[in-house]
Formats: sequence, C-alpha cells, structure tokens
Amino acid sequence: MPSLRRRSSDHSTSWPRPCSSKAVYRIATVLNLEPLQQLAFVAIKQLIRKDNVLDELFTHFAASHKEIMQMEIAVVIQYWTHLRDSHFQRKMEEMAEGEYPFGDIIVAELVKRLVVVDADE
Repeated sequence: MPSLRRRSSDHSTSWPRPCSSKAVYRIATVLNLEPLQQLAFVAIKQLIRKDNVLDELFTHFAASHKEIMQMEIAVVIQYWTHLRDSHFQRKMEEMAEGEYPFGDIIVAELVKRLVVVDADE
C-alpha cells in the first residue's frame, strides 16, 4: 500500500500546499472549533520572536483576533526595552503615514498593558 505522506522529493503529485496556522485559526474561529483554534494559536505563538513580534502585531490579523493580539502584546512587553527605541518608533512613524489603519486598536491595547506593567514596578 502506498504511503499517504508526500515525500519532499515527489513533485509529480498534486497535493495541496499546507495551509498556514493563521488560516487554520481563522477558519476554526468561524466554525467555532475551539480545539483546532487552540492548536493553531499554539502554532502561531511558536513563530513569534523578538525580531518579528511588532511586524506580526501590526497586522489586520492581530487587530481582528483579540486573543492573538493579547499574546503578541505580552511578547512586546517582554522585550519592551529592546523594542521601544527603534522598532516601535519605526512602527509609530509608519502608522502616522497611514500604513496601519487599524493601528489605533493595537496601540490602545499596548498602552493599557504598559501602564499596568509600569504601575506594578
């Protein structure tokens, strides 16, 4: 019996390309498939790093999915001293130029969380 697993060297088959974890999260949310949504959330979280978190946070996807936005904001806060002077400032300049029409939602949530973190210190 042939294996159902596609070998990376087998280009002759017409298997569909794998779907992104964001796409899985979206469809799981729409279909209210909580276990699948959580698996996709974990996969998305594993891809978030200090060097890409602001790019991921300032997306329509993050602005549209509060749980994703909150997770990414937590990562931003974790690396805030590294991000605030250069990366975050650049994002604010890009937002002022109109690149992120949904950026106000993200910045408002981030500021709320930063105020809480600052108050705790």
